[in-house]
Amino acid sequence: MQSNQTLEQLLTPAQFAEKFNVSERFLQNDRVTKRRIPYIKVGRFVRYRASDGAEFVTANRIGG
Repeated sequence: MQSNQTLEQLLTPAQFAEKFNVSERFLQNDRVTKRRIPYIKVGRFVRYRASDGAEFVTANRIGG
Protein backbone atom coordinates (compact mmCIF):
# COMPACT_ATOMS: atom_id res chain seq x y z
CA MET A 1 0.00 0.00 0.00
CA GLN A 2 1.52 3.28 -1.11
CA SER A 3 0.36 6.75 -0.20
CA ASN A 4 1.27 10.19 -1.48
CA GLN A 5 0.76 11.62 2.00
CA THR A 6 3.75 11.85 4.30
CA LEU A 7 2.98 10.70 7.81
CA GLU A 8 3.74 13.32 10.41
CA GLN A 9 5.92 12.24 13.32
CA LEU A 10 3.94 11.73 16.50
CA LEU A 11 5.19 13.24 19.75
CA THR A 12 4.92 11.78 23.24
CA PRO A 13 3.27 14.01 25.85
CA ALA A 14 6.74 14.82 27.26
CA GLN A 15 8.07 15.82 23.83
CA PHE A 16 4.96 17.87 23.07
CA ALA A 17 5.11 19.60 26.46
CA GLU A 18 8.75 20.56 25.94
CA LYS A 19 8.22 21.76 22.37
CA PHE A 20 5.20 23.94 23.21
CA ASN A 21 6.28 25.00 26.72
CA VAL A 22 3.37 23.47 28.60
CA SER A 23 3.38 20.92 31.40
CA GLU A 24 2.48 17.28 31.01
CA ARG A 25 -0.15 17.89 33.70
CA PHE A 26 -1.73 20.57 31.49
CA LEU A 27 -1.93 18.06 28.64
CA GLN A 28 -3.42 15.40 30.91
CA ASN A 29 -6.05 17.82 32.23
CA ASP A 30 -6.83 18.94 28.70
CA ARG A 31 -7.38 15.34 27.56
CA VAL A 32 -9.78 14.68 30.44
CA THR A 33 -11.74 17.93 30.64
CA LYS A 34 -11.23 20.52 27.92
CA ARG A 35 -10.26 18.55 24.82
CA ARG A 36 -8.76 21.59 23.11
CA ILE A 37 -5.69 19.83 21.74
CA PRO A 38 -6.39 16.78 19.57
CA TYR A 39 -4.50 13.63 20.48
CA ILE A 40 -4.12 10.11 19.15
CA LYS A 41 -4.34 6.88 21.10
CA VAL A 42 -2.00 4.15 19.88
CA GLY A 43 -2.91 1.20 22.04
CA ARG A 44 -2.53 2.56 25.56
CA PHE A 45 -0.15 5.32 24.49
CA VAL A 46 -1.07 8.96 23.88
CA ARG A 47 0.57 10.81 21.01
CA TYR A 48 0.27 14.32 19.60
CA ARG A 49 0.93 15.85 16.19
CA ALA A 50 3.21 18.90 16.20
CA SER A 51 0.89 20.60 13.70
CA ASP A 52 -1.98 20.34 16.21
CA GLY A 53 0.19 22.09 18.79
CA ALA A 54 1.01 24.87 16.35
CA GLU A 55 -2.70 25.30 15.58
CA PHE A 56 -3.47 25.44 19.31
CA VAL A 57 -0.86 28.16 19.84
CA THR A 58 -2.19 30.19 16.90
CA ALA A 59 -5.80 29.82 18.04
CA ASN A 60 -4.94 31.05 21.54
CA ARG A 61 -2.92 34.07 20.51
CA ILE A 62 -4.02 37.26 22.25
CA GLY A 63 -3.31 40.71 20.90
CA GLY A 64 -2.05 42.07 17.62
